[in-house]
Amino acid sequence: MDTDDLVQESFLRILRAHASQPVEHPKAFLFTIARNLALNQIRHDRHEHREALREIDPSAVLDDTPGIPEALARRQEHELLIQALQSLPERARQVFTLRRIYGLSIKEICARLDIAEKTAEAHISLAIRRCTDFVQTADQRAPRAPAPAVISIHHSDA
Repeated sequence: MDTDDLVQESFLRILRAHASQPVEHPKAFLFTIARNLALNQIRHDRHEHREALREIDPSAVLDDTPGIPEALARRQEHELLIQALQSLPERARQVFTLRRIYGLSIKEICARLDIAEKTAEAHISLAIRRCTDFVQTADQRAPRAPAPAVISIHHSDA
């Protein structure tokens, strides 16, 4: 209900009240009606607001952005990939990067680097094999968290 509706409803109510019996203090009565209507509207709005909040799907407000551990792991994986790519022979790195990072076709890579398709495919195979080995070796070198110590408690009969 907007302000104009509130004023109109207030006047209608005072006219109805006056039709049944004379109103002694019309101005005070009008303000009382208007105040009560406004308070009723506020209560109604609050109730609707609460109902609207209940209808919100909690999954719609969940934060799906990765937390600090996930972001750190992703950054470490990214750095490991960069190191693996840097360890490749230059031509294999070029071919692999053009294919996997830039999405060029084998024919486009061959035209750009002036190499045969079989050569490009061999460079990609070599890059995949070497990157896989690099990551596995790095994983084996990664420090491991120590296993939790097992504490046994013995009860003695004293």
